[in-house]
Amino acid sequence: MHFLAICGSLRAHSFNRLLLRCAEEVVLHQGWSIDWCDLGALPLYSEDLEATALPESVQRYKAQFKRADALLIATPEYNHSISAALKNAIEWATRKGNNLDGKAVAVMGTSGGFAGTARAQAHLNQILVHVGAYPLPRPVIQLPFAKQHFNTEGRLINEQTRSLIEKQVIALGVWANRLNPVSVL
Repeated sequence: MHFLAICGSLRAHSFNRLLLRCAEEVVLHQGWSIDWCDLGALPLYSEDLEATALPESVQRYKAQFKRADALLIATPEYNHSISAALKNAIEWATRKGNNLDGKAVAVMGTSGGFAGTARAQAHLNQILVHVGAYPLPRPVIQLPFAKQHFNTEGRLINEQTRSLIEKQVIALGVWANRLNPVSVL
């Protein structure tokens, strides 16, 4: 089973990136593999760019999608929605061959506010369903007050959250295998 990790935040020390690092540990412990997507390398989507040869960064990105059996997305919440970087990545993924169609996706997120990323995840799930992806219905990981969940070294300190991430990653592997039985767990 091969996963693609996508962090919707471009911030170097993003709490959402730290959530994905915890998920990566679970993926590797299961004997699976994982790649990371660099959303900051993608140009803003434009049909003008698409009309000529796709930029190299977009070609690499789309190739990562093709190799992935499942996607792990960690999204921040900006103004009740997903980040512009994540929306841009979805635009590129669904052009010239929809690389999200039929993909199993798990969504997680944390933010500094009291709502966690509930609104961003609701919006993201609508987008994912529209483009043909299959978001994992549960477990849901929407952590409020991000700083409270990590120590100064960036390690997740809440064992309940760590357990929830483990359950989500394993459920995503099962979900991806059900959607595409030729994948091997």
